[in-house]
Amino acid sequence: MVASAHVRARRFTRVVALLALLGGSALAGLAWRSRAGDVRSEPLPIGFVIEPEPALTLGPPDAPVVRVFGDYACPACRTFDRVAGDALRALARDGRIRLAYYHLPLGNTRSARLAAAAVVCAAAADMERGWTAHIARYRNPGPHTPAPAEAPCTAADEALRQVARERAQAHAAGVRSVPAIFLGQDRLHAGSFEALVQFLTTHATRSTRPH
Repeated sequence: MVASAHVRARRFTRVVALLALLGGSALAGLAWRSRAGDVRSEPLPIGFVIEPEPALTLGPPDAPVVRVFGDYACPACRTFDRVAGDALRALARDGRIRLAYYHLPLGNTRSARLAAAAVVCAAAADMERGWTAHIARYRNPGPHTPAPAEAPCTAADEALRQVARERAQAHAAGVRSVPAIFLGQDRLHAGSFEALVQFLTTHATRSTRPH
């Protein structure tokens, strides 16, 4: 009888210890997510793939893909580029991510489409010139006027068709507001753009770390 009581006591102690361990692990996980910047992901439906790539890309094809959907007439997109643009482009130039920018002129006005098409034209001539034109568009918003970095477009109609294709990709992926940021096939939601940069930087560091 006494021996049986000792056995039950030991089992009870083990159960309590196990529950404490599991509880501690769960709390640690929540704390880690909080420290990562309160970023959550929303996966696309199974089987849906965002493709093909847009006209404006940067970074190696085999790196984790960060997709940004934006509109040059969007104030929040301008803020995002000011806060996160340089950091993401630096990660791409370092080979840690593949940055892909999709044009999504929400109003679909002629001015918005022309601004996006001008950047597509510049990228078609030279990708670096395309990124310079892209940055100039966000730094100098307003009605479309050729930026110094924009090459004369010899295929304006094709550039407009490319913008339409990127816009269609955005709609197919369920993007209705910008800026929209994806890591792979997962849309990211963050409390701030700074938190998003921190999250993507941490992810890129882990992805490129030697195994």
